[in-house]
Amino acid sequence: MPEGSWDNPLEFVKKLDGRIINLILELNPKKFYDSVLENGYTVCGHITITLLLLILKKLGAKQGKLISYDTSFSTSKDLSAIVGYASIVFF
Repeated sequence: MPEGSWDNPLEFVKKLDGRIINLILELNPKKFYDSVLENGYTVCGHITITLLLLILKKLGAKQGKLISYDTSFSTSKDLSAIVGYASIVFF
């Protein structure tokens, strides 16, 4: 984690997840993929997400909406390993 992120790891993860979620909501596969690589974001399935964004654009999706977001901290209370989860719909 970057310097200072251990001061409040939960807030750091939420902020980082917010950036990634916003990239997905933009429905811009190239921008999402390039941002993940350039910034070293750890995103499970980033290639699959990129492919999904390409398919959604081909199918005519115009926007995405975040339905739900949470982190593993909600149940584990473990600050040493936090994973974020997002539910997004596209239409």
